[in-house]
Amino acid sequence: MDELEELNEGYAVREFADGLVIFGSDGGGTAYAFDTRYEETTIVEVPFIGIDLDEITKCSDTFTGFLEYLVSLPD
Repeated sequence: MDELEELNEGYAVREFADGLVIFGSDGGGTAYAFDTRYEETTIVEVPFIGIDLDEITKCSDTFTGFLEYLVSLPD
């Protein structure tokens, strides 16, 4: 948890996309995050460069659904 907090501070997530908690990436330009802005937390993707709440794509409401989303992505 400390490492996630430190990484989110390094990406200035609170400044540019308050309410997101980035937990991973696709190894390229896409970050995966928990969107905590609403009563129900969802899992979303957002570009690392230009992190912006307007650039969010919802992946799933559940972690299992998120994994299914990842599997469905084209290679």
